[in-house]
Amino acid sequence: MTLFKVSFIVSIGFICRLVLGLVTNKLVASYAGPIGIAFMGQFQSFMQMIMSLCVGTIETGIVKHTAEYSSNQNQLNFYWSTAIKVSLVLTFISSSLILFFKDYLSIVLFGTEQYSSIFLFFSLNIFLFVFNNFFLAILNGFKEISLLVVLQIAGYLMSLCSIGLLVYWFQIYGVLLGLTLSQSLAFLVTLFFLKKKKWFKLLNFTYKFESTYFKNVFNFALMAISSAISVPTTQILIRNYIGKTSSWVDTGLWQAMWRISDIYLAIIVSIISMYFLPRLSEMQDIKLLKKELWAGYKVVIPLTILMAISIFFLRDFIIVFIFTKDFLAMEELFKFQLIGDVFKVMGVLLGYLMLAKTMTKIYIFSEIGFNLLFFVLSIVCINHFGLIGVTYAYMIKSLMYTSFLFWFFRGILFAKN
Repeated sequence: MTLFKVSFIVSIGFICRLVLGLVTNKLVASYAGPIGIAFMGQFQSFMQMIMSLCVGTIETGIVKHTAEYSSNQNQLNFYWSTAIKVSLVLTFISSSLILFFKDYLSIVLFGTEQYSSIFLFFSLNIFLFVFNNFFLAILNGFKEISLLVVLQIAGYLMSLCSIGLLVYWFQIYGVLLGLTLSQSLAFLVTLFFLKKKKWFKLLNFTYKFESTYFKNVFNFALMAISSAISVPTTQILIRNYIGKTSSWVDTGLWQAMWRISDIYLAIIVSIISMYFLPRLSEMQDIKLLKKELWAGYKVVIPLTILMAISIFFLRDFIIVFIFTKDFLAMEELFKFQLIGDVFKVMGVLLGYLMLAKTMTKIYIFSEIGFNLLFFVLSIVCINHFGLIGVTYAYMIKSLMYTSFLFWFFRGILFAKN
């Protein structure tokens, strides 16, 4: 499947996800306000952390190896079976810890024990989350992009239905409860679509545990854990810092800005993960890698810049349309956040090259190091400039991250023909 075709399919899916995401945000903003948006961001970061630990540790490896060994079903079965066993062990440990520390987690994330029961529901649903992401990763590896996009849209639809109904009745509590239920409902849809696939057989996932494959899974686990810990933890710490030094309303404004970035960058990241991760995994020749990377930049960078400029000039309309007039104070956050987004995308493509080539040490260093830098810069900039300072920190961090990766991969990007 060509880059153009993948981009077209992903774009269609993005439009559907955009509409569903906008409606979801509008409902949360209307019935739960800025604090509801802030709490939703806190819980989403926590869920991202746990899911990365449970299935993210193997998800990229599944995509990579399914793409590389798609013609060798027996080898795939050994890898899948080993990977799912590792994932289930991590999931059981995570679920048990969440259940045991549910009161403490509620206090850390929301400042009250009022939402401890949310963590009870999440600890029980987490296994369905994991299975859903596991099978979606296999589809990505087989390059079944159309079906993958359909199932992702189904996940967003489940999220809209569950959050939309529950926020109306239970406000902030309903938002958090809806987040715990959405992906579990999406898993049922995934099962329905996959039941006729030849590879979707229980036997293919019950091969014996192989230490050879475990070593490979372990490398991806280390990379995923570094992201799982550093990315959402950094966001949680920044939100807590804004909440303590300013207010949770300001936290909600920054989360709303971050949410806008997430929404429009989803199409870029989806193109990169669905097309480039399998492609880069297959390639060994440096000249081909160089050609593929620059071809990618010719697509994703102009697209990101065009979208960022459009969002900047339509920011007042977007704020009211996605959220409410209560969020208009976030208008000042757009400029440097959007510049940071462009720098971020330039680094994301090279980040996926590190994953495709299993560059474990440099990936872990860059993930932890630059997210720590983001947190430190945020504190310094917030103290000096107020809330807008966090967007300064994001832009600087994104520029430094991308510059570092361009320097590290200079031998590929600027290889002589």
